[in-house]
Amino acid sequence: MPSLLPGYEYDIFISYRQKDNKGDRWVTEFVSALKTELEATFKEDISIYFDENPHDGLLETHDVDSSLKEKLKCLIFIPIISKTYCDPKSFAWNDELLAFLKTAAADSYGLKIRLPNGNTASRALPIRIHELDARDKKLLETELQGPLRAIDFTFQSAGVNRPLRPKDDESAKGPGQTVYRDQVNKTANAIQDIIAGLKGVEESPSPAGSSETKREPVQVVREPSARRKWNFKIPELKSLFGFNLMSAASLLAFVALAIFHFSETAQDQRTYRSIIPPPEKASFSTSFGGHIALSPDGRLLAFVARDSAGKTLLWVRPLNALTGQALNGTEEASFPFWSPDSRFIGFFAGGKLKKIEASGGPPQTLCDAASGRGGTWNDKGTIVFCPSGGTFPLSRVAAAGGLPVTITQLDSSRNQTSHRWPYFLPDGEHYLYTGRTTTGGGVGEGDAIFLGSLDTTFIPRLLANSGSSVDYANGHLLFAREQTLMAQPLDTKSLQTTGDAFPIAERVYFESLTGKTSFSVSQNGILAYQTGISSAGIKLLWYDRMGKQTGAIDQSSVYNDLRLSPDGKRIAISQFDAKSRNDDIWLYEISRAVWTRFTFEATTERWPLWSPDGSTIVFASDRKRHIDLYQRASSGAGSEELLLGSNLHKYPSDWSRDGRFIAYTADDPKTKLDIWILPMDPNPKGAGGERKPFLFLQTEFTEGRATFSPDGRWIAYQSDESGRNEIYIRPFPGPGGKWQVSTNGGTRPRWRRDGKELFYLGLDDKIMSAEIKLGSSTVEVGSVRPLFQFRPFSGGARDIYDVTGDGQRFLVTSLGSLASSSPVTLVVNWVGEVKK
Repeated sequence: MPSLLPGYEYDIFISYRQKDNKGDRWVTEFVSALKTELEATFKEDISIYFDENPHDGLLETHDVDSSLKEKLKCLIFIPIISKTYCDPKSFAWNDELLAFLKTAAADSYGLKIRLPNGNTASRALPIRIHELDARDKKLLETELQGPLRAIDFTFQSAGVNRPLRPKDDESAKGPGQTVYRDQVNKTANAIQDIIAGLKGVEESPSPAGSSETKREPVQVVREPSARRKWNFKIPELKSLFGFNLMSAASLLAFVALAIFHFSETAQDQRTYRSIIPPPEKASFSTSFGGHIALSPDGRLLAFVARDSAGKTLLWVRPLNALTGQALNGTEEASFPFWSPDSRFIGFFAGGKLKKIEASGGPPQTLCDAASGRGGTWNDKGTIVFCPSGGTFPLSRVAAAGGLPVTITQLDSSRNQTSHRWPYFLPDGEHYLYTGRTTTGGGVGEGDAIFLGSLDTTFIPRLLANSGSSVDYANGHLLFAREQTLMAQPLDTKSLQTTGDAFPIAERVYFESLTGKTSFSVSQNGILAYQTGISSAGIKLLWYDRMGKQTGAIDQSSVYNDLRLSPDGKRIAISQFDAKSRNDDIWLYEISRAVWTRFTFEATTERWPLWSPDGSTIVFASDRKRHIDLYQRASSGAGSEELLLGSNLHKYPSDWSRDGRFIAYTADDPKTKLDIWILPMDPNPKGAGGERKPFLFLQTEFTEGRATFSPDGRWIAYQSDESGRNEIYIRPFPGPGGKWQVSTNGGTRPRWRRDGKELFYLGLDDKIMSAEIKLGSSTVEVGSVRPLFQFRPFSGGARDIYDVTGDGQRFLVTSLGSLASSSPVTLVVNWVGEVKK
């Protein structure tokens, strides 16, 4: 049976490894079910090439006749992706997947086709039957030139990772499990969409070399190429900021473009594209998302770059010049944004919101911003910003600095957890922002872009469903859905969208952990964006005291909080599940590399805490709309028990070594965060036989993360009483004085098992070590020195590191991607293409 379209041997080619069809013959069953579903979906026959016995071993060489080349002339290629498929030495990988990609890239349709709804789809339609390790996924995404978008047929539960089977159809007990027949239907519908896209509005010639007799003309859509376009490309420079040799013609062309664009009388309506590579011996920072910002007048590009030594600075590059400038005093800068007159740049660094002149000079601190998530600046001198990556609304502050004021409220009816990435509309009164609905990172189903106002009586208005950062220019909202940059018309008078969103760029870098998409627009029609594979999550890494990486846990995820068991053999860690969109606690057995799910409720579970003997785990959960403390046996036996409930949010921080007390932080709206103690006596003597907590430290400042000394007589904690977080020690249960340990900022204290050393995290992300001598009534703080620096995912009050009892090994959470060598794509007059 021939293909639906002339010149093609088959509509569908099924590629797989023989090992994945042995035993339960999964692929045979899938193809049989797919054929049945296709018969119900299409009004005409669909041809499928499926070799039921390809004799495809693991690392074999496999000779086939030349007919396979013709069979690969198919409309849709379906690779069955397993742990063995992603093998560059195998026949299926080289002679089927890569051969199809090479063939399809040069035929009538290319690898991508436009669907009837305006989106684009690849003609390679992966079916995933196992979760892949990071290396295999990266290998596959490199060949597919984009993120893996597969239809999942995976069954997952604790310790299980296998293909979904028909018999799983009626049971839904595994996390992330999907119904088999639904997945077959999704595959058939995806095939239908691709075929419909191929049957477009223009006749397609047969592929080169085809000898098939031409049938009736078939209408298809090809990527537009008929109309001639004038594309201008900046010559690729070996050094962007140190002038290198280039042809005289290229230089003159670039200068001509700069003069032409920046001339006030220029009326050119053509669209130009160019690329801007990173500075020499440096890369563009992608930590937590992209960090590029065009000035409103379109003359300057601000960006953050990381050099080979790991130093991060804010840079400014005029678009009509071949050199740029690194701005001193901007170490660890992130998420730059511009003043409306294009004179100043706002940015976040060192737990502060700052500004600096684009021409250079000393930066000025405006206010606190622990880990800011975006800012915007209007012509009346007001900055709206997100102060932290945690559960925060938006605030505003004067551009001259001062005390910030909260201006938005999280909408509990929408399950909002934060507001971020604000952007002022031209009136300087209304602004756009992203409302997030997850606490652990990752995109939530309810994430959306809203319209807000400095008038706090204004009711926020939902404009688009997206978890991306958002900009506005030239009558359009710009935001991302997955890695596709979208534009949607917006009437700034009625403050309503006036049309559907449509794509303007693909494979744009999107950081799902924060929702930041790497793009920026000016108000005179210039668009800048970066492409690349989106972040795969957070890594768990082992370091020694010298900062040498000594190991890693081979699974990236959105990890939130981690604690080593007292014997150092297990890890309790909360992580965000993108499928269930929920935070749960899992246990990891280090010696066997085995994960076991510990909590199963459809609510948030975080901040696990081991009992001194390792038999019990206390954790926090929001099951009653406020965060309470629960406990359960670490073996998983028995049911969970509510340990402490009240209307205040509570976060456990430590369990005394004698097992008698738990320290926790309570969030009081009057006194901010305070430190409380919960007695764990097996025979509590509180009223009604209940354990009665007592207050350890309450001030007008924010205190937290209390941890008991090994002998139980002292508590180390962090407090912002000096204007920033520092580490202090007080006697327990008190009274007594206090001793300051850190001198340049610090959070998250941890004791060594013998009490002679205290570790903490510096504000520059360095693990610090302080020598401690505990007396009967005094504390002597000895030398304080840095051990090593790492790049944590620290937003949202996460417990991002722990240390073994002997103080020799550190387990840390680290971002998977910190920098990118991919260039910035610059599009001049992007609106011109929209109009066409």
